[in-house]
Formats: sequence, structure tokens, C-alpha cells
Amino acid sequence: MLKGFFGRISQVFSGRTLDEEFLEELEEQLIMSDVSITTTGKLIQGLRDAAKRGEAPTDEDAREVMKDLVATMLASGDRPLKFAQDGGITVWLFVGVNGVGKTTSVGKLAYALKKRGFNPILAACDTFRAAAIEQLQEWGRRADCPVISAQQGADPAAVAFDAINAAKSRGHN
Repeated sequence: MLKGFFGRISQVFSGRTLDEEFLEELEEQLIMSDVSITTTGKLIQGLRDAAKRGEAPTDEDAREVMKDLVATMLASGDRPLKFAQDGGITVWLFVGVNGVGKTTSVGKLAYALKKRGFNPILAACDTFRAAAIEQLQEWGRRADCPVISAQQGADPAAVAFDAINAAKSRGHN
């Protein structure tokens, strides 16, 4: 899906000039890819403004403007991670469309937390995507973190429940 998302967006940019037809097609692709209406509107307006300033005469320039807009949006949302108070269990839920890097991000975060002295436990709640459980187990192995999982097709809420109980009983945070 990741290749699909970026592939579709790249096709919109490929060999195009930044005109209204281009912006409408890009807007449609972003919305169909589950980018929010608000975020899509900001990106399209940013591209429109860049075109008016003459900053995006080619498709490659427009692509760079888009990258800068996305980077700025992501950077403006930086907030420190919040942890449960008084030694309670911290639970973070990662959501997003298939292929955007959720599993990889979870693995990298687990590794970083482990290096900072935390004791994370991972829950393989994506029980419907083929190989999702195995991918998270590999990230758990790399980060030296246990992974709570069930069979493919199992109830994701049950996996989350089991993971919270395991974290409590094993002293994870």
C-alpha cells in the first residue's frame, strides 16, 4: 500500500504543470488515500500559493514544495510523548492506512524506549493483515521487547486486553 500511495501521488506529479486540473487530481488522490480534508486543503492551498509565487514551474519543483509542506506540517505537530502517571501502564494506539509505516514506527519507538530504560511490551493487534504479526515479532526481537499476539484473524481487542494484563503482571510500562 505504501508503494501504492506514493506511486499514485507520483503519477499525479509526473510530467505535469501545476494548474487547476493537476490540483484537483492531487486533491482527489490525497482524499482517496485517507488524508484528512483539512490536511488536503492545506497542502493544495500551499501548492496554489507556491505556484502564484512562481516557486513550482516544473513537476519536480512542485514535488519539492509538497515535501516541504508535509515536513512543516509534521514538525509543527511535534509534542513529547505522554506517559501514565504514578507508574501506571501507558498505552499508545497507532492507526493509519496500510503501508504507511506503523509497524516500523512501533518497532523503532520500542527500541528507543528500551534504550532510555523503559520496559515496553508490544501488542500485535493487526490480526487481519497478512504477515503483520510476524513483522511486529521481528521488531520486538530487534528491540528486545516481548510481543503479545494471537492467531491471524483473532479479535484485536482481545489481543490488546491480553497485552495490558501481561504488562501489568510482568511489570512493563
